[in-house]
Amino acid sequence: MLSSLLHAIFQRLDQQQIEYIILRNYDTLPEKKVGGDIDFLLRRKDVFSFLTILWEQEVAITSIAQRIGSINLFLSLSSRSFVQIDLIYEIQYLGIPYLSIEEILAQRRPYKNFYVGSAKHEYFFHLLPFHFYTGHENEKYTQRQKELYEDKKQSIDNIHQTIFGSAQRRGKRYFLWKKRSQIFQLTRHYRMELYKYLRQPYSQTVVLLGPDGAGKSTILDQ
Repeated sequence: MLSSLLHAIFQRLDQQQIEYIILRNYDTLPEKKVGGDIDFLLRRKDVFSFLTILWEQEVAITSIAQRIGSINLFLSLSSRSFVQIDLIYEIQYLGIPYLSIEEILAQRRPYKNFYVGSAKHEYFFHLLPFHFYTGHENEKYTQRQKELYEDKKQSIDNIHQTIFGSAQRRGKRYFLWKKRSQIFQLTRHYRMELYKYLRQPYSQTVVLLGPDGAGKSTILDQ
């Protein structure tokens, strides 16, 4: 079900000339999903078109949560199959952008029947979201980062220099100081986070309990 849905999404995006990429964990797609969700990066103006494509496929969207720079979609593919798709239209930390969507999409590359980011951008997709919030690298991406760095060392160092003021150090303080003219974005970030937790919870979980033979599977199937 997921494979056919992704094939349809990729085809419709191409037909409508909507530029996008899959950020990470794309190696086994569209046949198999590895990881918690599927991250699509696209322009903000194309988000509604993406939602329209999902409605065309008659997929049940069970919950939608909006954050700064992204929308989280929770889809029910069948009574036993679910998937989360994140639509990302701004690469940011605390509401402050640190990578250009236009540049990422301009340098995208084809992979199978969809698109992924360039090697230098993929390096930062694996590094920065986790690093910004924890101060560490995500261990499951360490080997992939090494491979990407060896392939595009100079380009990666240049982007690193732009974000952190150094090709080696990763200081969040420097990043925030350099972006101090955009510090007002912090207010927008925390206001949206507060709204999300108070007014748009991700979803409700229903637990169906009962002994063997009580009819749990029958109820779920119906």
